[in-house]
Amino acid sequence: MPYILGASIPLRSVHLVDLRHAANQRTFQGTLKSNLRLTSNDSELDVRDLLIQLNPTAPNIERGELIGVHHEWEEGHYFRPYYVVDCLNTAEGRFISICVQRCFTTEGHKPGLSSGRLCDLAKGQSIALSGPYPSPFRIPSDPTCDIIMIGIGTGMAAFRTLLSGVFSADTPWAGSISLFYGARSGLEVLFFNGERDDLSPYLDEPNFSTFIATRKDDHMHDGEPVSDQLVRNRSLVLDLIRKPKTHIFVAGNHTLAFYLDRSFVAIAGGKEQWVSIHNQMLSEGRWQETLY
Repeated sequence: MPYILGASIPLRSVHLVDLRHAANQRTFQGTLKSNLRLTSNDSELDVRDLLIQLNPTAPNIERGELIGVHHEWEEGHYFRPYYVVDCLNTAEGRFISICVQRCFTTEGHKPGLSSGRLCDLAKGQSIALSGPYPSPFRIPSDPTCDIIMIGIGTGMAAFRTLLSGVFSADTPWAGSISLFYGARSGLEVLFFNGERDDLSPYLDEPNFSTFIATRKDDHMHDGEPVSDQLVRNRSLVLDLIRKPKTHIFVAGNHTLAFYLDRSFVAIAGGKEQWVSIHNQMLSEGRWQETLY
């Protein structure tokens, strides 16, 4: 299935955004204005920032919402949602930007249907879009809540809007905010690099902490580094998940789910303990995730 948002996995069953019918929605056109590679040219990792100009009939789109990208193939229609990283209104028109990582099949040699095509797009080419769809992440209304954000790869795009909303609110955020981010390499820390230094405005906030982990070798799976980082900070994480007002936001590839469950079982002291904590968070709307 080309889209998985809130995938059902062991210990978890949460669906925050229902896009089952999105692939059949009416589309509108966008035109690629720029295709900026965020990772270095000698890196095996290819991540792009795509700036797309919307046609005049396109609906209003806000930063942090999801936009659908549609492709037609010999095999049929393909749909993939992406986070809207930025929105711009200028004299030339309306623009949105999305972050795309070139992915490959599990065999490792076939490019992803959507990501491969998007990364190869040239300026001036058209893109079929649909939406927008609401963000699956809801900022807690209580500014004293603690927040844990856990992400890998381009799942970080979801947290840009979340952080912006938290720190730009009229009431200063009093709770702690902990970001755990897992990368394949240092080059994948997209939001700390020269091209897109998006977290720098928040690094001086006294209640904002970052925990960055990279793969030790090529045999590690994408979800392992950030899961290991959580376990290394067991005391902090355990204290937070035991609090009644802590919210957890998860974003990234669906393989992250398995490693997170394994880590939280270890942190909580056993499967039974973690299931109890996790179910309580789910029932109170304090666990939110988007997995693709």
